[in-house]
Amino acid sequence: MEDAGFGRVAIGSVKVRLRLLFEHEGEYVSYEDFYSRFISSEGITGNNKRLRYYRTSVRTIQAFDEYGHLPNRLKFAPVQYRPSALGSLNEYYHGIVENYRSYGKKNALSDKTIRVGVNAISKFFHHLQNNGEHHCKDATESSVISFFHANGHSIRGYDYLNKIRNILNICISCGHYELTRLYTFLPKIKKGKKNYTVLSDSDIDIIKHELTTNNVSIRDKAIISSALYTGMRASDIANLSFEDIDWENDLITFIQSKTGQPVALPLLASIGNPISDYLLNSRPEEKHLPNIFLNHTSPCTPMKGDTIGNIVRRLFAKCDINPPIGQNGIRLFRRYLATKALRNGDAPTVISSILGHTCRESLNSYIDTDVEHLRECGLDISMYPVGEEVFDV
Repeated sequence: MEDAGFGRVAIGSVKVRLRLLFEHEGEYVSYEDFYSRFISSEGITGNNKRLRYYRTSVRTIQAFDEYGHLPNRLKFAPVQYRPSALGSLNEYYHGIVENYRSYGKKNALSDKTIRVGVNAISKFFHHLQNNGEHHCKDATESSVISFFHANGHSIRGYDYLNKIRNILNICISCGHYELTRLYTFLPKIKKGKKNYTVLSDSDIDIIKHELTTNNVSIRDKAIISSALYTGMRASDIANLSFEDIDWENDLITFIQSKTGQPVALPLLASIGNPISDYLLNSRPEEKHLPNIFLNHTSPCTPMKGDTIGNIVRRLFAKCDINPPIGQNGIRLFRRYLATKALRNGDAPTVISSILGHTCRESLNSYIDTDVEHLRECGLDISMYPVGEEVFDV
């Protein structure tokens, strides 16, 4: 594992899991059984980030033991523990899902969009199948609704409903007209308002100061500067190549991985200087990779968006910035850039072009965080008599 570029934490995690396997030898009939009991005994849930490290370390051991697969930092597909909804579908439902996948590839949908769509519709069909409805003609309205509501509570919201609705529409247009029945059963769910967490100006000042110290590596300074001053998504920073930077004209041009739309941004000195410093003084000599940013431990493999997110979260921890769980990644820089531009009075069309939005309505969620301008919409109640006790806390 050391030769393959694994870090101290990954190797230590495998050692701990090996020790547990040896200590409880004979108590488990399979790696799956060991994994299940280990999770249960520790009381770990799927929302705990430790779960990922535990699962990965057990997979690494099983891959070597049962398949002779040496760890190489690549996902080893045969080793899985959580049964997928897609793999559990009958031939009828599975065929519909694969038709959607084929449609996505033919119509140039992004891999992520296809993957998310396949996962969503597979869970929907799996729910129906578990209720004994093995064909859409057997489905009932109550069964469809129970996928979104259970015991008087909403378990899936507007966004999930919209995914299912869009996918069913696609499948119907591809010839699965019988799915119209399911479409009519879909419930109406009101679209909720998102309240975004936004970094404050003081948080940004702390981060900028941290970038001037030696506490952050040269590579990470370049990555964080790119996110801070451009609002680029993690996947776009990870995919940034030498061809995307026009040093002569001070431009960054790339195709967004999420939308497939081209974006052109100014190459500011606050971005170009850290990137050039990394290229000249820190980047490994891996000429065959077009990506600008490489992994420290495994420079021969392209960096992923998740790695970028982890870099940002480590910086927040160093700066003692603690955003809410689930809203503590690189997207906070993107939100700050948008809200700062709104406060400065920049035109929405300009902000949308910088962020690469394909729809102007995408900016609405950021407008809700522009407190200064929202105050201007407040009504003056000074002319109305209000008892003092109303404002007592």
